[in-house]
Amino acid sequence: MQFGKIHDALNKMFNETGQTNAYFRFFIPKSFFSREVHHVEGFAKECAVITHYRLKNDPNGGGVVVDSEAKLEEELIVRPTSETIIRDTYKNRMVRLCR
Repeated sequence: MQFGKIHDALNKMFNETGQTNAYFRFFIPKSFFSREVHHVEGFAKECAVITHYRLKNDPNGGGVVVDSEAKLEEELIVRPTSETIIRDTYKNRMVRLCR
């Protein structure tokens, strides 16, 4: 079964019970991970870190290279798990609900 079909089937079941899907960012700012240092410790070595947002043609003809002028202001971590971003999302929702 293709992912799209699985996704559609699950959405149908969720909707029938009044539930909705929650979607979370795939790239998480490094500062979010810093808040969860005790949680991240076990898998930090396995995280991919994004430091630049653009490639350019290699002036020496070697394909493409990272554009050194395209460094991100804050590094992004490819989300290995959902806990870090979910915690922040629900915290923000709870704050809004309690106002």
